Amino acid sequence: MHNMTGFLGAAVGVAIAVVIWVVVVSLRKERSGDAPQFDERQLAARARAYSSAFFTLLGYLAVVAVLDSVAEVHWCDLYTACFLGMMLALDVFAVAAIRSDAYFGIHERPIASIVLFAFVAVLNLGVAIARFAAGEPLLENGLLTRPPGGCMKNLKLKAARAARDWSQQQLADAVGVSRQTIVAIEKGDYNPTIRLCICICQALGCTLDALFWPETERQ
Repeated sequence: MHNMTGFLGAAVGVAIAVVIWVVVVSLRKERSGDAPQFDERQLAARARAYSSAFFTLLGYLAVVAVLDSVAEVHWCDLYTACFLGMMLALDVFAVAAIRSDAYFGIHERPIASIVLFAFVAVLNLGVAIARFAAGEPLLENGLLTRPPGGCMKNLKLKAARAARDWSQQQLADAVGVSRQTIVAIEKGDYNPTIRLCICICQALGCTLDALFWPETERQ
């Protein structure tokens, strides 16, 4: 149920973004009478900007994969990492195109896009301020976090671990996984295999029902 709620929320967000994009493109076409026009120098500069953004994203994903899989350095959750990668690629494209005077078409008025970007930036800043005002931390257990989504935190596992006065590292050592895996399970970012669930239950002296079975599924 929680996963479905998170999926629907993401789908609605994407749908809203698509609608906004269609409206903006339509308004731009109405004002200019056609799609944005770029001269040959601008087209070549935009192609270089696209290439820079593409290889920047590939490099970013490679670094994230190496840190996560090889070095076992978990600095943020998967969704935040993907979002930051896309934003980085978009920023690289925008900066490269603007530096070459190839971001706006020769007949476009940049003021409308600047106002739109400023509105989005202020909106995101407002959301961030609201999160801080509500007491939501930027970092949780050393990981960069995102707003709560469809995953539910495993507070029962955290409570059982605290009852034994164990740290996350101690539990990780007892079951043979990394501390970051325990962090991800407690946050609800990772759904452990049944084998790992059993190992955790044995280490903490609890049952599967007590730690991993939602109350609604037991009834």
